[in-house]
Amino acid sequence: MNGKVVQSNLNFPATSGWGDWKTVTMNVDLQAGYNQIIIGQDTPKGNANYLNLDKIYGL
Repeated sequence: MNGKVVQSNLNFPATSGWGDWKTVTMNVDLQAGYNQIIIGQDTPKGNANYLNLDKIYGL
């Protein structure tokens, strides 16, 4: 976030299929105004399964 790694090696629980979903929550402190959030997967470091990100939001 904003050029810094906030969380690495975040685990996502398995589901039974595309019709099933899970929620993973992560709290971060945002600065006032514009924030850049980049979500990535480094497959050589972990499982090569698929991650489907449907929604990201802040309060």
